[in-house]
Amino acid sequence: MIRNRTKIFYPAGLISLVLLPILCIWNLNKQKAFEKIGALEVAYFDHNELEEYSNSQSFKELISSRNYIVIEFTCNEKDDNIILEYAKVKIKNLIKSKDTITGVHFKFTEKAKYCNFVKAVDICQVESLNPLMDKNDIWIAYYPPQRNVKEENYNVMFCGTNEASRILQAKAEKLAEFNEYLSKKIKYLIFLSIPFLLMCFFSFRKILKERLPRSRNLGTSRSSSQ
Repeated sequence: MIRNRTKIFYPAGLISLVLLPILCIWNLNKQKAFEKIGALEVAYFDHNELEEYSNSQSFKELISSRNYIVIEFTCNEKDDNIILEYAKVKIKNLIKSKDTITGVHFKFTEKAKYCNFVKAVDICQVESLNPLMDKNDIWIAYYPPQRNVKEENYNVMFCGTNEASRILQAKAEKLAEFNEYLSKKIKYLIFLSIPFLLMCFFSFRKILKERLPRSRNLGTSRSSSQ
């Protein structure tokens, strides 16, 4: 006796297999997961630090020791690009001529765009310069390299300075931001997986309902034939 096997087709399962990868790719693209993102490390002066640990005096001396060319941005993108090119030429001339008198001062007003700030910092990274940053200002100047001094071995003792505490605080803030981002993503994925799990549950339930009567019918047919 040849028994007929009925093929089980579950439309919801087929639809989920097709749509889920598409939805996942769409969601990743919406979250900008495929975009390349870079980061530039910057450091600002902390005006709230204690006077004995403060670098404000040395900061003022560095600012007053140069004649800075002031660079200001506008809302016009075309004009801002011209201003940036002008600043690049001036900075390259400072390095080429080893000018220790003149500098470049980027002054960011309310009209300036954030992308101009990033481009200004990027110029410093490309030219291997360490800019001075404070609030909405960036000072760029050429400093001659230090002379090679004979190295001697010293017993160095690290203490909890204000700079070290700022670094630890920055790392803790980055870790907290990452944990918050991860928890949001996990909650979002759990929310998306609920419909999929429900479809799996109902599909298995339907399969079991279709197979149980068939096994009972086979058992009764065998007993009657005997």
